[in-house]
Amino acid sequence: MAHSVTIIFDDRISPSSDIAAIIGNVSFARIVRRRKRLAVEVEEAADKAQADFFLIKTDDEARQLALHIEKRDSSRFYLVLPSCIVPLRMDKLVDIILKSTFAVDTMLLAPMNDNAAPLLLSAKDAVALLSVNDEEDHRSVLRRLSGNAPCIADHAVMVDLRILRNLQKFLVGSTEARHFNDTSADSGVFYKRSSDIAKMEGEYKYFHVAPEEMKRFLMPTFEFWKAADSAGYAMEHLPIPDVALQSLHGALQPHEFEALLDSFFAFISSRKKSECNHVGTVTEGKRQILGKLDTRMTTFLSTEHGKRLDAILSASGPRGGLRDMHWAAMPIIEQAIECFPDPHLVFGHGDPCFSNILFEKRLGFMRLIDPRGAVTFEAGLMHPLYDLAKFSHSVMGGYDFINNDMFSCALNERMTLECALDGGGPPTWMKAAFCRRLQMAGFDIAAVRAIELSLFLSMLPLHRDRPNKLAGFALTAASILDTLENKA
Repeated sequence: MAHSVTIIFDDRISPSSDIAAIIGNVSFARIVRRRKRLAVEVEEAADKAQADFFLIKTDDEARQLALHIEKRDSSRFYLVLPSCIVPLRMDKLVDIILKSTFAVDTMLLAPMNDNAAPLLLSAKDAVALLSVNDEEDHRSVLRRLSGNAPCIADHAVMVDLRILRNLQKFLVGSTEARHFNDTSADSGVFYKRSSDIAKMEGEYKYFHVAPEEMKRFLMPTFEFWKAADSAGYAMEHLPIPDVALQSLHGALQPHEFEALLDSFFAFISSRKKSECNHVGTVTEGKRQILGKLDTRMTTFLSTEHGKRLDAILSASGPRGGLRDMHWAAMPIIEQAIECFPDPHLVFGHGDPCFSNILFEKRLGFMRLIDPRGAVTFEAGLMHPLYDLAKFSHSVMGGYDFINNDMFSCALNERMTLECALDGGGPPTWMKAAFCRRLQMAGFDIAAVRAIELSLFLSMLPLHRDRPNKLAGFALTAASILDTLENKA
């Protein structure tokens, strides 16, 4: 006979210093993966299985829950999941919860590791585990329960996030990927595939046509394949978090970010220049930046999402509708392109936002991944400000917070829409450090932000699969417009 199951997500075990160096000063339950906190992922699995969900963070909360269980139906079962031991196959957790309704006794979901184990407990055993007064008593009760309980087949692939390699497996593709991409990792190799065959070929060949002096900043690619409806390639899977993950979790300290800037601006200096003159650079810059913005904005405004967002912003946006913002932005962006003093295009990466930068902060080791792509050197030439603007839209614009749903949009007291990033977004010290480096390298922050403005507007049609992001990107563009006009 089926009985009720309650999920208890136990977030009392703290990350070690090695793990905190990657995920920042947060508990395991607050890890962000694919736009969601880990606790939210587990709670959603519980909802799908129509099971109750409790999150406990302290010993006092655990004891209070034990008292609550004692008063409930004794036939209930309790699935206790330590937040440090989680399924790599989150979809299988739903199946486990549903099957647990037919359990007859306490069972292990995975073997005990040190002081933690995922367990399906009877009400009596759940009370015993949650009522203990100290860590040693907890370990003793857990050891007794684990020793007497059978272990079910682990179809969900439970892993202990306190082990670095397991954390890296769990976080593969942790920051939001584009909807047409698919990624995986196995035996030290990272695989990427997409329905955009030309883009996959360009990403694969980019490393092989890149100038030698730039290759130390790039990830070598291999094993390109192509089918009728998709293509893909492989590269080494380094156990290194991307900068977006570290930034979202507040895991970067000022001296560590300075080390990242050292490497990034060394990459900027290494970009090989074309023989193009100033007129050619301006013409190509307008084609790449303004031409793309015009085309994408026209495309977006012809869609239902574009029309609805334009109407919302026309009614409540700080800069009016999308068309108004577009026309206000054009002369500012054009001036940034025309006034840039260097007459050469450069062989650029094309997309060095935080999620495309792997960074081992203890070693100061940086690698750029997922380039825009190029099948020849000439195809990789772009305006010198473009790579800087891509980096800036993570630092200055908080792109990764919006891309991972760590933001909110609301009406202020003037009935005008505002976008707020979780925790204020990238810290002020990070923005100041980037601006200092731009100045030291001879770049004008206003010009970089003008190109960044074009990015926030031109990316709108690329994110229609996540409509909640659209207002965030548009409102950020409005804020940049205000900043640039106030400096003029």
